[in-house]
Amino acid sequence: VAPNLPRNARCDYALSRLRDRLLLWRHKSTTLAGKAIILQAVCLPVLWYQLAWVAPDTTTAAIIDKMILQFINGEPPVIGAGAQGHRLLHQSIVFAPKHQAGLGLKPALVTWSARHRGHSLRYMQAALTTSPVPAWSSPSMAVVANAYAPWGNFADLAFADPSLPRIRRLLKSKAVPDRFKFMLKYWFDIRVGPSTLPAPSPLVHEQPLWSNQFLPVDSCSYIEKDHKMAHSIRPDDGQD
Repeated sequence: VAPNLPRNARCDYALSRLRDRLLLWRHKSTTLAGKAIILQAVCLPVLWYQLAWVAPDTTTAAIIDKMILQFINGEPPVIGAGAQGHRLLHQSIVFAPKHQAGLGLKPALVTWSARHRGHSLRYMQAALTTSPVPAWSSPSMAVVANAYAPWGNFADLAFADPSLPRIRRLLKSKAVPDRFKFMLKYWFDIRVGPSTLPAPSPLVHEQPLWSNQFLPVDSCSYIEKDHKMAHSIRPDDGQD
């Protein structure tokens, strides 16, 4: 999804694309296990990638859950209100673990929130890792730091006291995108102390979060860089 789309347009686009994929795969499998695999391996991973930097909300998550239930029960997935008829499987079965005789799927809000928390940690690691090379997180760091000015830079904000009035105002400011408000709130919750530092890793600083199979550019450069870095730190195998 284009980075300049507003939140509502981004969510509408992601939901419409999910509906199209569910319609495409609707008749590809007739078994419940096959439908669950299609959701877990094909349809939902693309959705979570498209919503990677959208803060979770209950309304959109409820729509996603409804479309999942429609797909599992053989109904045509719709975004708005639609007739559901008589469903064979209740959501308590669809979203139950396999060891409890469920399909092993999870509610959208649970997965969405967990992935967003992971993105938040990765972003904070990249943002707070010192390096002379600009990090992929630098542009968005500048946006947040500009909203925090003149109190300090992004690192000062990361280690600030969240109970301060100016920090509370910042987390409600329209100058900070919602995804970064979610990220900062989560960071303040899990931070164990004012001296907490992220785990140092050159890959965290240099390799973008979105470097995966859905990256719209060739990802071989990142793989090649990883191999070169691993080779450079490999021991000399006993040679003097």
